[in-house]
Amino acid sequence: EEEPDWKRCLEIFEHFYIAEWQKAQQTVPRYGAEGFVEYVKQRMIATKGGIRISKLAEDTFYSERYINKLFGDHMGMSPKKFEEILKFQSALQIISRSPEQRLTAVAGETEYFDQSHFIREFKKYIHMTPRQYQKMVRERHYAERMVIE
Repeated sequence: EEEPDWKRCLEIFEHFYIAEWQKAQQTVPRYGAEGFVEYVKQRMIATKGGIRISKLAEDTFYSERYINKLFGDHMGMSPKKFEEILKFQSALQIISRSPEQRLTAVAGETEYFDQSHFIREFKKYIHMTPRQYQKMVRERHYAERMVIE
C-alpha cells in the first residue's frame, strides 16, 4: 500500500484554494464598507431575499458576523430584516398583479416556510391577511371596470 504524497496533496489543495480565492476577488467588489454593503444589498434584491447570509459569507470570504455588522451599521437594519421586507414586497407584487393566483403558490414562490409564516408576516406589515389583501385587490380592480353614469 502506498502512502499518500502529502506534498502533492498540499499542492493540489493550494491550487484549488487559490483559484477559488482569485475567482472571488474578481466577482466581489473591494472598495470599502459602503461598496460591500451595496454589493450585498444588490445580491439580496436580485434573489428577492432568497439568498442566505451563509451563502454570501461563502462567496465573499467574509464572516456572517462581519456581514451582519456592516449591513446593520450602513442600512440601519439587519440583513434578515431586509430579506423579510423583500420577501413581503415580492408577495405583495404578485398578489397585486395576479389577484386570482392561489395564495399557497404565492407563499411557495416567495419562499415562506409555511402558510402560517406567510400570514403572520403579512399581518405584521399591513395588518391584514393575504386573503383579505387579495380580496381588496380583486374588488378594487372590479370597481375600476365599473361604469357609473
